[in-house]
Amino acid sequence: MGKKVLLLCIITFIACMGCNKSEKYADVRAYISDMEAYLNQYADTMARAENAGDVARAIDQYIVKMTEFAERSSSLAKKYPELARDEIPGELKADFERLNETANALPDKISEPLEKYMSDPLVLNAILNRANKQEEIIGMGMGKE
Repeated sequence: MGKKVLLLCIITFIACMGCNKSEKYADVRAYISDMEAYLNQYADTMARAENAGDVARAIDQYIVKMTEFAERSSSLAKKYPELARDEIPGELKADFERLNETANALPDKISEPLEKYMSDPLVLNAILNRANKQEEIIGMGMGKE
């Protein structure tokens, strides 16, 4: 009985060590998942927009969320300096590819409501505000100081 318990403990220990190693980037994966979910939510919100005010609010919220994501990205870059380099670690490539696919699909998903309400002053102001904040947001992102 004692040998079985010892063997079980050793197997559990080895398995846990393996789990910890593969979960090195768990917080990065959570970040990617959260961003992907938000981009999909933003696209859905824009698609459901019934008026210019809805579009402007969605754009304004986008600015707030992207600022939050940039702050998280900066924090992750400090924790994982290897992420600030050009080469993405192998265990994260699929995650980043999925995020890129979501981000690349976004313009097509939001173009209709933007085109529909583009001339409204609320939407124009929101777009200008986003453009003004974009450089700041990018500067806060992964590996930027």
